[in-house]
Amino acid sequence: MIADSVSLPIIVYSVKSRTGVNIEPKTAFELSKIPNIIAIKEASR
Repeated sequence: MIADSVSLPIIVYSVKSRTGVNIEPKTAFELSKIPNIIAIKEASR
């Protein structure tokens, strides 16, 4: 919903130590279909 509400490019930041969850591959795949989500920064390790 956020990506649909703005026209800015979005980078999804996966930080398990701060959120308690990882972005699963299936979720990353679904996010890749949204045009203005341009990257995922992975910092879960």
